Amino acid sequence: MTLAIEAFEISRRVFGPDYPHTLATAHALAVSLRAAGDFRTALEQDMDTVRRRTASTTARPTRGCANGSARTTCSR
Repeated sequence: MTLAIEAFEISRRVFGPDYPHTLATAHALAVSLRAAGDFRTALEQDMDTVRRRTASTTARPTRGCANGSARTTCSR
């Protein structure tokens, strides 16, 4: 589990807390914590990761149509 903690800390420091790679390593850390029996910390890590993923997804500009559709062509 030390490796998972180190990978997460490095990713957070290098890429930032909301970068997709950091979020993936955060999830991997939560999995390691659960496997080690630290369910409370794993849950806290998962909740933070979900919150960050949701926030980073809603903050992205929409592609495609003005109505937010991801289609490549828009009906006017």
